[in-house]
Amino acid sequence: MSAGLRAAARDYLSERRARGYRLEDHEWLLGTFLDGLETCGATRITVAGALAFATARPQTQRAWQAKRLAVVRQFACYLHGIDPAAAELIPAGLIDARTARRVPYLYSEEQIAQLMSAAALLPGKMLAASMQTLIGLLASTGIFSAGQTGTNGTS
Repeated sequence: MSAGLRAAARDYLSERRARGYRLEDHEWLLGTFLDGLETCGATRITVAGALAFATARPQTQRAWQAKRLAVVRQFACYLHGIDPAAAELIPAGLIDARTARRVPYLYSEEQIAQLMSAAALLPGKMLAASMQTLIGLLASTGIFSAGQTGTNGTS
């Protein structure tokens, strides 16, 4: 690998920091990536090389792998603007780091009515009234029930 990639990385980090970016992990991540390119004898940044670097440790979380790839992708974009032969553009979204969320359980109108009736049986009038109010508010805002109409007119 030519010293040109390391010099470009230094310039890239200097320019970004001059604009106010902190880039806390970028310097050592880019250094590690460039060390890996040097070990492989690669002279340019490729999509395959960037993915190999990002997923080098499969036991790490996908969010960390996505961050490693994002650091290389940003540098590759900078380098591609200077010298298109030195780096391929790395597309976004190659590693999906989104957290899988559970599908919420939505109560039917009948289930909400049953919950409000059960809340009325709680000991203490204030507690019963508070729980009925809470259930009613949640249901009326659509957070709690499937019977509410969405913004597109579907239920």
